[in-house]
Amino acid sequence: MEENNNYPLIVNLDGCLVKNNTRIESIIKSINANFLNIFVILFLLFSKKKLNRYLQHYIVKIDELKFNKKVIKLIDNFYNKKKIILIADTNNNQAKLIFNYVNKFDNFYSYDQDKNYIETNKSNYLVNIYGKNKFDYVGNSIKDISIWKNSNSSYYAGDYSFILKIIKFFFKKKQISNLGENNSISSYCYNLIKLVRVQQWVKNLMIFSPIMLANQINYVNIKISLIGFFIFSLFSSFTYIINDILDLHSDRKKMILSERPLASYTLPLKDIFSILFFFFLLNCFLLFFFIDNLTSQFILISYFFVTLLYCLLFKKIFFLDILMLSLFLNYRVFFGSNLTNVDLSNNFILFLFFFFIFLGILKRIVEINNFYISGEYYNKKVFGRPYKKNDLQLLKSISLFSFLMSQIFCILFLTSKTTLSIYSNFYLPVFIIMILILWSIRIIYLTFNGKINLDPISFSTKDTFSIISGLLILFLFLINFQ
Repeated sequence: MEENNNYPLIVNLDGCLVKNNTRIESIIKSINANFLNIFVILFLLFSKKKLNRYLQHYIVKIDELKFNKKVIKLIDNFYNKKKIILIADTNNNQAKLIFNYVNKFDNFYSYDQDKNYIETNKSNYLVNIYGKNKFDYVGNSIKDISIWKNSNSSYYAGDYSFILKIIKFFFKKKQISNLGENNSISSYCYNLIKLVRVQQWVKNLMIFSPIMLANQINYVNIKISLIGFFIFSLFSSFTYIINDILDLHSDRKKMILSERPLASYTLPLKDIFSILFFFFLLNCFLLFFFIDNLTSQFILISYFFVTLLYCLLFKKIFFLDILMLSLFLNYRVFFGSNLTNVDLSNNFILFLFFFFIFLGILKRIVEINNFYISGEYYNKKVFGRPYKKNDLQLLKSISLFSFLMSQIFCILFLTSKTTLSIYSNFYLPVFIIMILILWSIRIIYLTFNGKINLDPISFSTKDTFSIISGLLILFLFLINFQ
């Protein structure tokens, strides 16, 4: 391999020059512009040429791109010393935008610019133009091995060093220079765990609430609820991944959410469909082999489709998005109730309805506070949300109303004859109500004063006062049912 040569440097766009996958992100932009576009994209998937031409209307802007500094430095080193070519598996408008912005490329090839590029694979295309071993190439994946075999100098610009080790294992004849981030396989696994939001599984503990409140705690019910907990957790993680994909561009503009794996570029977007397919197969297997109750199966399937509608449409509609968040939390309780055949009282259902609306509003208030923390977007809506800063007062008023209504129905539920008949001590429900009210008032105070930067449930899993409050309520239930 000749390091000092006059052979052209071919730089791949997605995952190399930029951390983004511009084609996938253009598809996301299209769906977010109009959720009905998903049907257009599904139809065009059979023709990459037509798909790329369609995506020319949804290009990723320069300020939405993250450039690889090491690749930019490599381009700077060879600028005016050899030809530098940009090659892009994306539409012509996207490639041209980046070509003009960098302003150091001699030419570019895009997927829908050249008919020969479409009809041949990338390796043969480059060999036909420049000749075998007469060009240098910057790639980022195992798929680029065939190109590196025909290149002179080879450069790897991916983020994970373990991928480079795999490439070198199968590709021993040439040295590959590393322009990547050197992240380990443990880092990749950590980001996968962050992607599925394991910390959010705490919400699914509400599946156990029906058997606890009805004093139906026994081996069979615990076993059924535990299986339901893990299955619902995997279903919810599946929907979280879809949500993160659709919220990709808005998350990158938010202080806290920009740290999510996809938004922060720490997990390659090109891997996400393999992950989604795995979760789809796993959830289908668990649903039909471990849940034999048709109603429970329907609850899980409807939860998925309602969540999908929320991601595509409902989250953009004022207050309806909050009602949907409340519905998602209620799904967990109804699922647990149906699994164990434990009936829920009307007062308890109304308590859940208002209390979850209360939590949903607090979550939106936190997002508004985080977005406007710099004070520069006063008249703009929160990215990806239908709210402005001047909506805060209305949301605060509705949250207080929802909280009061929830506590009224909580008192009616815990002091009803049916509920009192299962308590060994009348004062136990009183203590539970007091703890719940104290916790809620504290959360209200912290949220209204901008001292919480996470949604209330996520905050509670890390807050000492909240953890102690939850353990006290659990303790009161346990001593009652001894």
